Amino acid sequence: MPDLFLSYARDDQDIARRFAENLQREGFEVWWDQALNPGEAFDQVTEEALAAASAVIVLWSKSSVSSRWVRAEATQANANHRLLPVMIEPCTRPIMFELTHTADLSNWKGGRDDPAWQAFVASVRRFVQRRGSGESAVVPALRPETMALPRPTPRERMARAVGVLGAAATWAGSLLRRYWGRLAFALALAVVASVMTWTLRPRIEREVTRFSIEVPPAIFGGGGFALSPDGRRLVYGIAGQLWSRRLDQDEPTQIPGADGATALFFSPDGRSIAFFATDKSDNKLKAFDFSGEATRVLADIGQAPGMAGAWDSKGRIFYGLSGPYGLSKVAAVGGIPEAFAPLGNYGDLDYPDVLPGGSWVLFTAHVGQLGLDQGNWSSADIVAQSVATVERKIVLKGGHFARYLPTGHLVFARNGTLYAVAFDSQRLATRGREVPVLQGLGTDETSGFAAYVVSANGTLVYGRGTPGGRGDALKKSIVRVSRNGEVTGLSADARNYSTPRAAPDGSKIAVEVTDGNQHVHIWIMDVKTGGATQLTFDGDEDRFPVWTADSREVLFTSKRGKDYALWRKAADGSGEARKVLDGTDALVATDVHDHTLIYQDRGAGGMQRDLFTFDLTAKGSPQPLLATPEDEAGGRVSPDGKWIAYVSTPVGGATVDRRVYVRPFPNSAAGGQRAISDGTGAAPAWSMAGDQIYYSVNAAPVPLNAVSIAATPTTITPTGRRELFDMANRFVFNRMGTSLGYGFVYEVLPKSDEFLAVAAADTPRAPEGAQATPSTQHLYVVLNWFEELKKLVPVE
Repeated sequence: MPDLFLSYARDDQDIARRFAENLQREGFEVWWDQALNPGEAFDQVTEEALAAASAVIVLWSKSSVSSRWVRAEATQANANHRLLPVMIEPCTRPIMFELTHTADLSNWKGGRDDPAWQAFVASVRRFVQRRGSGESAVVPALRPETMALPRPTPRERMARAVGVLGAAATWAGSLLRRYWGRLAFALALAVVASVMTWTLRPRIEREVTRFSIEVPPAIFGGGGFALSPDGRRLVYGIAGQLWSRRLDQDEPTQIPGADGATALFFSPDGRSIAFFATDKSDNKLKAFDFSGEATRVLADIGQAPGMAGAWDSKGRIFYGLSGPYGLSKVAAVGGIPEAFAPLGNYGDLDYPDVLPGGSWVLFTAHVGQLGLDQGNWSSADIVAQSVATVERKIVLKGGHFARYLPTGHLVFARNGTLYAVAFDSQRLATRGREVPVLQGLGTDETSGFAAYVVSANGTLVYGRGTPGGRGDALKKSIVRVSRNGEVTGLSADARNYSTPRAAPDGSKIAVEVTDGNQHVHIWIMDVKTGGATQLTFDGDEDRFPVWTADSREVLFTSKRGKDYALWRKAADGSGEARKVLDGTDALVATDVHDHTLIYQDRGAGGMQRDLFTFDLTAKGSPQPLLATPEDEAGGRVSPDGKWIAYVSTPVGGATVDRRVYVRPFPNSAAGGQRAISDGTGAAPAWSMAGDQIYYSVNAAPVPLNAVSIAATPTTITPTGRRELFDMANRFVFNRMGTSLGYGFVYEVLPKSDEFLAVAAADTPRAPEGAQATPSTQHLYVVLNWFEELKKLVPVE
């Protein structure tokens, strides 16, 4: 009995031969019509092989879909639950097979090492093994009713009924002329009534179907995910690589030429996926074409990593950048970007969506400055701007990541909930009330991202999040990380942690915790037990903790009312918090050496930041430490107190010229500065011995580097650089920590060679000497979601 029966059209014989020979090399016994012996009857032998095979592989192509032999063989295999269909070129399959799980090998060139081929062979092997063991080997299929044609409107149904009624009446009149009598007349009336009843009967609504698929956790904090307009193909990013998976496939395939990819969005026809690619030298907008398997550069975006984009039917792409920038646009065929929407009075513009007709672009406008109030994206404005006249109109207040749907709805995120409201895209006005349609949506209030996509035909794909919606899609843990990247747990409870700072004596950790009411407070964690208690309660935003040198007090920035100030409080919780000094929205304490506080705040120019010192034991005034035309942040003093490492960026910020430097401390003017990193360095920290400086690379794949140094009384010289481990997609950090220099994404744990970092709560903890492996999360899929949405939020 053959393992596999190969069904194909005669025009595809060369491809069929390639399948047969490779499957035989994989150890399968394959029957196809080239195996016929002289004198054998074609139809008899074919039918016997078809009935005996464990699985029937049908090669769908433009030729085979028209072949009655292939269709007959596929029909019989499907009836016997032995069908394994394969797409060898783009085509429209026979309708009864259109919704059957189908492998896509249309781009396979014949190599056995191709991931798509290997995934297909694995599926075939599982199928044959299940058949051999007597288990059911039914291939899962989407339910046909979930993909039915759109339901006709009442007016369309009435028009059809009138047409059918006229035809029926004509037939009835003919019947009466031919046959006399009441019986014939009654029969004609019965036929007419039956036709009317059948035509005007209510149409069955398309069924709303829900299921989930396993995905790596990295897609929430890494490249993100996108859904094709037809709702069939999901593309997501993992560790700077892109993967494509049709919803009716078990395994994804890797997209070539997509290194450093993030912020994904499809072309209107679904044939291309666009993304931003970031490396250590520049940032580009690229697109991958699925039919040609080619990746092309659309634009050099230069300044900063891209955050989100929208591709319209007129061949234009609108996009936003990471950091305080407006929106830009560029031709989808490639070209030089040009400014589209300036910031104006906003702190950031992002997440564009083109409205029907292409005359207006919808986007989220952050209402504050990207400083301590970066986390209030749920209070942002949803704005529409004209492409032709640059006119603006606020269409909704209090939401982010808005999308217009063809049902006439506007959907948007707010505090971890997806809302919908009726929206007139011509008048740019909402109608009726805003209705919550999905609770527990995964959102990130520090960047404005919301983990959902909706296709044009009504498929919703989303990720779940924590109650209140703040932070990444899952609760988080504080973890220890070795120099080799091995992870072990530390915190006893999962909370929405960020920005950990270790006490100088190594016994405690001060860390931010965001609660369900969007308030940020400082908590103190015990390193031995992992238990944590809340330290601050008064302010809405208590952030960026730093310890005093004696490990007894914690300094932190707090926004109480409209004012920003630096406060201090005993780490054991005794006493009240005391104000240290006032500042702007850029006020952040970065380090304490002896009794000297080092902090960053806006300089005299009002835009760039400078570094200052303040004597915590006196009542003197702050003293400038580094006040230059450039932007300085993140100052950390060496253990011996002789040097300070910091980040310097030319005015304008978020460029490829950001570097880590070292200067003498406290007299920063004595001896000048020395570069430690190249143009992508951020978040410097010292080793406990003071012989190394660590820094993160603010570009994919975001490695943590260690630079060995040699110091004399007047100079410091880098002697070697080593990449320790990749932080992207393993640890949680936001763009404040890496791009703007606020806070720190990792910390050196005193008296050990370990680091502290924040990870998703389900990040595996490696046993002693073992390497941690990533776990999985789920994306949730809702087919025909528009049917549910229209009931929850009627448009008419």
